[in-house]
Amino acid sequence: MTATSIQKRRGFTLIELLVVMSIIGILASLGLAGIPIIREQVRRIKSQDNLRNMRIILMNYVTMYGSLPSVQPKHTRYERGGGVRDLWPLYQTGLLNKDNLKLLQPPGVSLIPFSSNPTIDEFDKNHIGYAYNSTANLDDPENPPIMSEQGVSTGVLDLQGTDIGRKPVFKNGVNVLFADGTIEFIPAVNGRLSTTKIKPEMWAKLLD
Repeated sequence: MTATSIQKRRGFTLIELLVVMSIIGILASLGLAGIPIIREQVRRIKSQDNLRNMRIILMNYVTMYGSLPSVQPKHTRYERGGGVRDLWPLYQTGLLNKDNLKLLQPPGVSLIPFSSNPTIDEFDKNHIGYAYNSTANLDDPENPPIMSEQGVSTGVLDLQGTDIGRKPVFKNGVNVLFADGTIEFIPAVNGRLSTTKIKPEMWAKLLD
């Protein structure tokens, strides 16, 4: 092997190494920047899955008892919904068991865990991360909401709220289960939810 050939087999220069390292750094930062977006998308999909499974449970209850679950007397329940407390009959009848109580807690939300044998008092906004409309008419052509992620109040998300049971799951909207079985993400601008899909007054039926 000649001296000339040995001289041609050289490594990277310092400048070349710095360029490569900077490119790797840029690519890594771009990847890290996308992680929060990916995580939110995963949480949103998981929450939609929760609502999808809750609809199956709710429809099983309707088949068995003829109406959505409620703990209120029939002559007063339609005046104003009772919120997530009205979901208690699902657990009481065994349709919602200890294993699937987690369906009531969206991913990424700080809530109080259910006890091993939940009482009716645990069906509240501090244990459940969704709002519920027990007065929804499944045959209503206006397609009212049955459940949504917590924090909905007359079509506005309280972005400044500190109450763990009312803090919005997402700042840019909420997943909603409608009477026709569809589940949609309703966007919000500055906390105010879009009214293209649902009338503002219908949000007031969804109670934490």
